[in-house]
Amino acid sequence: MAKMAIQDRLEQEKKLQALEEQLEGIKDQTNQLKAQVVKLKETYADLQNRKTMLLSRATTAQTSYRVKNTLFSSQSESIVNGFARMEDKVLHLEAKASALDYLSKNKPHQDKTYSLEVEEEFLKAKEAMEKQA
Repeated sequence: MAKMAIQDRLEQEKKLQALEEQLEGIKDQTNQLKAQVVKLKETYADLQNRKTMLLSRATTAQTSYRVKNTLFSSQSESIVNGFARMEDKVLHLEAKASALDYLSKNKPHQDKTYSLEVEEEFLKAKEAMEKQA
């Protein structure tokens, strides 16, 4: 019985030794897996940052393209031409107003009476022009 106990203890110690070796192997594998998970997380975070940066760059490029395309499109030319026409109309209206202002200041007085001599000369000139026409 003592021999059986010794044999059983030796077998148990061998099993214990084998299990401890397995445990060390599993710990090493677990540590390797943890390191790989950490590395994958870092790679994932880096890829997410790159994705965000690329999306930002793409949005910026699209916006820049749209702005430049609008600036050089016919639509912007028509807008500029519309403003030019508007400026021409305003200048024309200002010129009309200025002309009316000038005429109102320098308007000959129609109520003014002229001497008989002036009236006679005027009628002679008028008749001479009518005969020529």
